[in-house]
Amino acid sequence: METQTTQKLQLACTGKMGVTCLWGPPNVTKLSACSSSIPQSTFEYSSDGTKIAFKISNSPFTITLLNSESGDTLTRLQTEFDIKNLSLSPRASYIVTEEKKQTNDAKNLKVWSAETGELLQAWPWSGDNWPPIQWSDDESICGRLVNSGVLFYSGNKFDQTSAKLSIERIKGFAVAPGSGKPYKIAVFVPEIKDAPAFVRVFKYPNFDQAVAFKSFFKAQTVDMMWNSKGTALVLQTMTQVDRTGKSYYGESGLHYLQVDGKMDCNVNLKKEGPIHMVRWSPDGQLFAVVYGDMPAKTSIFDTKCVPKTHLPAASRNKILWSPCGRMLLVGGFASLSGDVDIWEWSFPRKIGYFKAFCSSYQEWSPDSQYILTSILFPRMKVDHGIKIFNFRGEMVYKEEMPELYKVGWRPGKFEPLPIKFQALPDNTGVTEKTPVSAGTYKHPNARGQHSVVGGIPGAPPGSAPKKIPGHTPKNSGSPKRSPNPAPLKIDAETSPSLSKNAKRNRARRAKRRVAKSDGETILQNDSENKDQESSDV
Repeated sequence: METQTTQKLQLACTGKMGVTCLWGPPNVTKLSACSSSIPQSTFEYSSDGTKIAFKISNSPFTITLLNSESGDTLTRLQTEFDIKNLSLSPRASYIVTEEKKQTNDAKNLKVWSAETGELLQAWPWSGDNWPPIQWSDDESICGRLVNSGVLFYSGNKFDQTSAKLSIERIKGFAVAPGSGKPYKIAVFVPEIKDAPAFVRVFKYPNFDQAVAFKSFFKAQTVDMMWNSKGTALVLQTMTQVDRTGKSYYGESGLHYLQVDGKMDCNVNLKKEGPIHMVRWSPDGQLFAVVYGDMPAKTSIFDTKCVPKTHLPAASRNKILWSPCGRMLLVGGFASLSGDVDIWEWSFPRKIGYFKAFCSSYQEWSPDSQYILTSILFPRMKVDHGIKIFNFRGEMVYKEEMPELYKVGWRPGKFEPLPIKFQALPDNTGVTEKTPVSAGTYKHPNARGQHSVVGGIPGAPPGSAPKKIPGHTPKNSGSPKRSPNPAPLKIDAETSPSLSKNAKRNRARRAKRRVAKSDGETILQNDSENKDQESSDV
């Protein structure tokens, strides 16, 4: 697929070598204004791609916000301690940081003004769900997860709460995308003893009654995935232990919930095994799932949880929709061999294939033309670098980099132009071999074949030995053997290959034959004598 736009593709890389920003492809050039040789551990683009923030891990600990097009510095702020995590609000008005905690009550979660670099608010925080602060797309409200619920703030007033959603044992929440009011909030509470886990959806700021509800067992954690329209949720549940003993990695399940409360169900998957990945399509009308024991199965469902397409089973564990929504990347990474298939899912037909062995990061370019793959630290300690492929599987750029930490495309909106795809041969990239049944064994003679003819195993009947120029077979000049050779005579008395009993039996049979022949001779002589006497008379 080709695109028509004035915006350029850009990608950023951070690592031990510093910061590198690149224009392209197809023509890859370096953006010197945004590049630096100072080691930096991470970066973050704004959702519209106009700004980029870098974090320097060496003292003094600094965050720099730049214009991604010109490289001009917009804001620079310094922190007292090293920064573990960094994120930007949807419109890049605020910067959220998590510092390494020095004491238990240290206020290590901080919100900064992206315009002035001023510290707006700080709270103590410890957890794994980053970021703990989530905004609506228009930044009118934001929520912060606490032990007893979610605290909400309006605008930039972080010193006072505008509302509170109180739920005991809450473990996570997710704000629906879209700027339309009322804002929708999903919360998750895990199971405990005989009480099931559940997800509830509320409308801000009316938290007295949930507008949608789904409960389920076998859910210690959940990944709540909103579609782009904010009208439905796909819930991937997980447990640490599989009580049936079938999986070392625990159990997983998939559930569907509509915000209007008219539909909630378990997604019916046709193959047993773990759920490797779930992703919504860009338009929010479909979601794709790769699931099951290897070779895994990939299925695409609509918003009624009805399967629309099933892709062939293969050793794959990751799926990525192209931003245009027409193509689907299905790859096998981590412990798998790095095979990547590009599908035009609506037919379906495979239109591209490549191999990204040991790749730890993959991402579509915003124009749906290219796929970025990279080997990152600490997932791999060697062979760091980036590779860029087009959707047909052809590599268009490659660069090796020392100790690479993070890479990513600059977000952007591109208008796609329709183009006809060319399907690949059916066997392109096939790594799975279908086992062939051996069937019942039959001797070669029973199959109409000789096991060895003329010294050639499996040769057809009547075939002659293969003649080699300049070589004379052994015994080639000896006379041919008779087709019915005379039986071999063995001396029972002298043959060393016979046992004593065999020799004794043969000698006894020989004596009987001699005695019998002598008796016949005596009888014959007596009859001749009688005939002679009668003739004389």
